[in-house]
Amino acid sequence: VVLLIAVGVLFIRDRRDDDTPVAPTPVAGHNQAIDVLNALKDQDLDAHFGDQGSDVRSEMLERPGQTIELPDGTAYVFIYPDFDARDDATLDVLAEDVDLVDVAGDPIDADEATLFTNSNVAVLLVASDPETIAKVEQAVNKLR
Repeated sequence: VVLLIAVGVLFIRDRRDDDTPVAPTPVAGHNQAIDVLNALKDQDLDAHFGDQGSDVRSEMLERPGQTIELPDGTAYVFIYPDFDARDDATLDVLAEDVDLVDVAGDPIDADEATLFTNSNVAVLLVASDPETIAKVEQAVNKLR
């Protein structure tokens, strides 16, 4: 009887525990796209990864970019192996000069773009309002 009570208590306690896995702490200079997504969500942005096949390429930024959809605008996240590689690719690059093509090779309009860089990450934000631009800038600046 005592054994059944103990099992029952453990069962009920286990059901109350939160099963959400804890995200690993990013190592400085080794951010991934999920770290950028989480940083955007921490700024109260309803951010989610784009559909499969929505990624982009940029010869200028030298890396493939992953799409993150925002309520107002689209963020393209470029991950570099380290700080120096990101600096080499983004130094003296203006957002309006960045060339973007989709996976089919078709150009993507990025006329109203803003480029943010920090750590090993570059984020090109396209067609967004001033409030979202400020929140994305804060998110990128908080990356380690």
